[in-house]
Amino acid sequence: MHRKRPTFLTDMGLLMFLAVTASLLGYCQTDEKVSFYGASYIHLPVQEAKGATDISFRFRTHLADAMLLLAAGKTDYCLIKLEAGRLKVHINLGAGENEMASARGLTLNDLSWHEVNLTRREANISLQIDVIHTTRSQLPGRFFELNIHYGVFIGGQGDFNELFLGHTDYLRGCMADIIYNGAKVIEYARSRKGQSEATAVTWGCSPEFDATKSTEVSFVEDGAFVAIPRPIPRSGSRYIPKVPLSAVMYTPPFIIVAPNGTVENVIKPSRTQPYQPHHR
Repeated sequence: MHRKRPTFLTDMGLLMFLAVTASLLGYCQTDEKVSFYGASYIHLPVQEAKGATDISFRFRTHLADAMLLLAAGKTDYCLIKLEAGRLKVHINLGAGENEMASARGLTLNDLSWHEVNLTRREANISLQIDVIHTTRSQLPGRFFELNIHYGVFIGGQGDFNELFLGHTDYLRGCMADIIYNGAKVIEYARSRKGQSEATAVTWGCSPEFDATKSTEVSFVEDGAFVAIPRPIPRSGSRYIPKVPLSAVMYTPPFIIVAPNGTVENVIKPSRTQPYQPHHR
């Protein structure tokens, strides 16, 4: 005859299992986030030569083309970027560039969070996206150390400019849990550890990346502006953007520029007040 276990012991075991699981998940994802605005970047000074590379991070963006991470040396490099919505890895250990890419049809610029894990052991390299999409490759050459002299750049290359970069667009979006060979990049950047730099970023994922067409816009700095791309109409009709400004508070001077580039209205009031549009 089997004795029935007390219910509280069963519940205790379940609680312990959940606690351990939560702890492991917390270890894997620190939930440290950073926002990039199209001219932002993080630089982590690193000088190393290693036969193994471990890179992991999460990101979300609407841009089809954007730089995510660059580990740069004099001739060696590892560049991870979005190209036409696909994730691509360009890596050179001195014997020529090798390229890896995510699967065709896998859309990564949909503003959803995507997880990236890049693992290299000498010539063997694997790229994993969202845990389930894995690509593997083997690098050419006889020497398999990745020699890094100029450090790791996140979101943009800052003042670093080498021919192998070509044209790279800065990231506009969020990244999280960035780990480069064991170094927690966001933690280093926030604390300025190891002379790391964080330029024009904010900590956390900004709510503006979830903005809708009805979301209000604030102009918080001198020189702040909104640029509305002008489409090319097929019918030859004139394009006139409609911007409701009746509730906007502004400080003089306030300038509206017409689609053809000419100054349409220049209002110079004596104090901050709601804008009243001029009708023509």
